[in-house]
Amino acid sequence: MINFLHIREHLHEYHEDKSWWAYFYCLNIKDRPSIRKFITHGYWANEYCRNIKEDTEVAKRIDDFIELRGL
Repeated sequence: MINFLHIREHLHEYHEDKSWWAYFYCLNIKDRPSIRKFITHGYWANEYCRNIKEDTEVAKRIDDFIELRGL
């Protein structure tokens, strides 16, 4: 029998904040627009623009991280 509670803990679909998962997916697997939309947290948006590529759509989400960018 499948333990769905255990699966739920490990699958990204069940986590509210998918930003970290989307960032590492784009970094290590494939940078896709459909995955980029999940990068909503300012920290991970900043990491994406700094380490993968500068993207204006993703950069718009850095606003809550602005004090750490030195702006």
